[in-house]
Amino acid sequence: MAKEKLINRYINSILDLLYQTSYGEHNNLVYPDLDTFREKYSHLCKARIEKKNDLVLLLPHYETVRSVQQLLRELDIDAKAPMDNGSLNIIDSSEVSFNSKEDFLAILKRVARTAKHSGKSGVIVISDMGLLDSQGRHAVLPQAGW
Repeated sequence: MAKEKLINRYINSILDLLYQTSYGEHNNLVYPDLDTFREKYSHLCKARIEKKNDLVLLLPHYETVRSVQQLLRELDIDAKAPMDNGSLNIIDSSEVSFNSKEDFLAILKRVARTAKHSGKSGVIVISDMGLLDSQGRHAVLPQAGW
């Protein structure tokens, strides 16, 4: 019981810090397992879309787009509305060619233009770096504002 409280406080502290980060920051989060990452990105997506009016680009590696959508639904986070209105973009990281910076940069530029034209405060990218790092699990959370 005490361990669960400590872990939950730790998770909540991390979420608070990630929610408060400024645009332009790049944050790395090392997490012990996929469930921990799921908890972080699901709550962060919801908070940044609803409270900060951000556009979120989520790039999962160990999950499919469909499994991410299912997870969000299970946590009572409606992914359909934000995806329909452009506030949430989920792209399988294996579909994004990290070997060609131009391709990834083109995606980021497109997302940034969409966000700016739709009146969003900024863009947050949540990327599971599993595609690049088979030794450990990392999430990179770069953010861009206007």
